[in-house]
Amino acid sequence: FPPGVRLVVELAPRPGVLAAQSALEQAAAALWLLVQLGGVGSRSRRMGGSLSASEAVSAAGLAFALEGASAAEVANELAAGLRQVRKIFQRTRGDTASAEPGEPEFDVLHSSTCTVWVLGEYPSWGDAAEAVGAALRSYRIAAANSSKTAPPLLDRAAFGLPLKGVKIQSRPAIDRRASPLWLKLSKTRKGRYVAVATLFKSRFLPDGVQLNGSAPPQGYGLIERWIKQGFPQRAEVRYA
Repeated sequence: FPPGVRLVVELAPRPGVLAAQSALEQAAAALWLLVQLGGVGSRSRRMGGSLSASEAVSAAGLAFALEGASAAEVANELAAGLRQVRKIFQRTRGDTASAEPGEPEFDVLHSSTCTVWVLGEYPSWGDAAEAVGAALRSYRIAAANSSKTAPPLLDRAAFGLPLKGVKIQSRPAIDRRASPLWLKLSKTRKGRYVAVATLFKSRFLPDGVQLNGSAPPQGYGLIERWIKQGFPQRAEVRYA
């Protein structure tokens, strides 16, 4: 779908389903997360398939349209929504808010294992995509005429695999590791665009896997440094 396409999504429980209201609230929460933090289709981790609510729609206590005029205001809206998502699943499924100690085996949306930032606000989707994309390129791959030094090759694997020049050595064979960093765009009701970054701090690769004969990168400090250096006007979404 090209930019600007509008579509309507309707959620409804199937006739006769048990606990229909709880199911509907959970579906609304999942849809809210898709709209605010995720994307649809190819390159969804790199802003492809970004969705935004064009009308002031709400469901299950979740506001789908962003109203903020700044990164800080949008961060507050997202924080309120994430807290409401937690309440929905605690109420409808009895899920607790505690996280497993250490690095989880898979992506977990919890304040101890997932950090969300609003990187900035921009006048158009093109400006936002170019600004974030250029910052990522210049950080990962130093230009020939630049005084900057690119991070070591194996460290750059933290952004995801495969990566040219890096061989994954494992049994059974692993050919990729999806990026832990989700980048998406949202349009606010005031006509501005915001870039949102979500970093899942789950285990990077299973035990025993090596990259070019060495241990894979530990932690996600490289990505966090990129966020801090590249976006001084960022606002962290504090949803604990």
